[in-house]
Amino acid sequence: MARHVIRNAGGEQLQVELDAAPATAALNAAITSTGATTTGAASSIQGSGVITTPSLTLAHGAVQTLTLTNAKCTANSVVLASIGGGTNTTVPVRLQTITPAAGSVAIVIGNDHASAALNGTLTIAYAILN
Repeated sequence: MARHVIRNAGGEQLQVELDAAPATAALNAAITSTGATTTGAASSIQGSGVITTPSLTLAHGAVQTLTLTNAKCTANSVVLASIGGGTNTTVPVRLQTITPAAGSVAIVIGNDHASAALNGTLTIAYAILN
């Protein structure tokens, strides 16, 4: 594991342990549209990695909650995440909220396109800081 020190805006140090090789997790639950919200789940034992969603057809203005089960996550963890394109070509897609809990983190993404639905996979890179 590589150790890095990051300072927040107040100058406080956060120690970060990054796994030597980030994990890749595929969502293990089928994601289907149910009105404005859809759900999915992934699991990983790594403190950082990349989640690849199945092909999504999230309507414009709708949100998607992805739950990552990870024993390294606590309610006090700082979770960093970013969205990559995968095969989806509809933009913009926003990262709406990240909510850590004991053993999991909920990541909510939204489709901000004016009229088009998402049309492919997304990747979500994450790092859990304790």
